[in-house]
Amino acid sequence: MVKLSDIDANTITSLAALILLITIYQAFNILKFVANYIVAKCSTIRSVILVLLLCSFFGSMFFTNDVAILTLVPIVFNIAQKINLPKILTISLLTIYANLGSALTPFGNPLRF
Repeated sequence: MVKLSDIDANTITSLAALILLITIYQAFNILKFVANYIVAKCSTIRSVILVLLLCSFFGSMFFTNDVAILTLVPIVFNIAQKINLPKILTISLLTIYANLGSALTPFGNPLRF
């Protein structure tokens, strides 16, 4: 049974702050700039997906996997507005790569006691 003491308020506020920060970046078109930069540098859809997956993998090694995913998903949607990107497949692979990357380093996947 779930108790009220099981809920970690620090984690919830940290994730809420991250979502707020991503929303601010979206409002200032920073995510659109990053999406345009990735599309401009990559010549094929496959290379765009590879860049996103590598960012997810290595980003989750240094941060947690949820931070990498919450940061990259809005970029995926901005890229999908520019090119014909399979969103469901890309986000599913982002999640897999983020979990694999965070599992390789102790600070990417912190243990909580």
